Amino acid sequence: MLQENLPYYPEPREHPFHPSKIFATYRKEEPVVKARLWNGNSVWLATRYDDVRRVLTEYETFSQVPGPGYPTACPGRHDTVMEEVPTFVRMDPPRHTVQRRAVLGDFTMKSVSALRPRMTEIVDGLLNRMEEKGFPADLSTDFAQPLPTTIITEYLGLPLKDHAFIHQKSAEKLNLEVDGKVARQAQLDLLAYLERELLKKADQPEADDIMARLLRNQVQTGEMSLGEAVGTIELLVTAGHETTANMIALGTLVLLQYPEEMEKLRNDRSLMGGAINELLRFLTINQNVGGRLCVKDTELGGKQIRAGEGVFALLQSADRDETVFADPDKFDITRSPNNHVAFGFGVHQCLGLSLAKMEMDVAFNRLLDRFPNLKLAVPFEDLSFKHEAVVFGVRSLPVTW
Repeated sequence: MLQENLPYYPEPREHPFHPSKIFATYRKEEPVVKARLWNGNSVWLATRYDDVRRVLTEYETFSQVPGPGYPTACPGRHDTVMEEVPTFVRMDPPRHTVQRRAVLGDFTMKSVSALRPRMTEIVDGLLNRMEEKGFPADLSTDFAQPLPTTIITEYLGLPLKDHAFIHQKSAEKLNLEVDGKVARQAQLDLLAYLERELLKKADQPEADDIMARLLRNQVQTGEMSLGEAVGTIELLVTAGHETTANMIALGTLVLLQYPEEMEKLRNDRSLMGGAINELLRFLTINQNVGGRLCVKDTELGGKQIRAGEGVFALLQSADRDETVFADPDKFDITRSPNNHVAFGFGVHQCLGLSLAKMEMDVAFNRLLDRFPNLKLAVPFEDLSFKHEAVVFGVRSLPVTW
């Protein structure tokens, strides 16, 4: 049944650094509001911080398992979510817990810390090439994109020569404007490639990367099917480079547009952890995620939510909630406390948050060291942004120094 009288979702950003102003109106006047999706179906939007965290926490009421009524922001997301072999990101506990545990150890702070020397080496190599190439350079394509792609592909055990293919297919899958069949085919292409690479690990008994361990410890023992293992790798590949690449490029742009905050950071690197958290909160680039299916009648924000209805927990709105963050539209690298939900919340909080934060830490520190006079090579108004993507970002970032 069409819901023509309802506001449409997703609502695009009016400024690259800020979510739509309508979310602030909703938070004040109608914090849980019904909206209309691309297919005419309705969905509940949770806009306040506490309601968002509740939806993301109470999996027995708000399920991640796709089914009739599960909300998706576009045809491409619908086709990929509904037709893919489920991974832990589309499961509820206890099944979710078991499958997530298979790769959890590789993404603890201890495991990720061991990658820092190699990460620094990769960062320096990319910056060397950027400097040798000369300005203007595209900080996005020359640095922000290849950095996390190189790190996650090495960590997983994928060939570095396949960077371009992986990036292309991931971007197509996450593009909100592509036809559902195009997005699904991009995912299928990536899955077929990853399955071939995973099976090659059977002939590499000496390999000790994530894929090799997943094959030996999960697939060959019967703990996980081949399809589930390949889907898990695809999830790690997509999430492991698309989000961080966009955060590094867009985060650099924010720092350039807030020179006083950038100078504070340049002069006192002990502020880096807080600056990264503030960039994550301020930008909250994971758009149109947080979809859940209500599986039993409940009340949320004064509204009755029925079993079978979809809910979107809007991370970008929660991270601008005035009751939680003082002056939430202000970019302040010394903000404390800063309990943002940019990585989600609850059992489905992003597995790779420690890896992403470390990549950002190394990237921003080395950028500040190497290019003290870094600046935009074009007017801000000339930049183009990924408004149509699940993960928001800047298409290119021409810079000079």
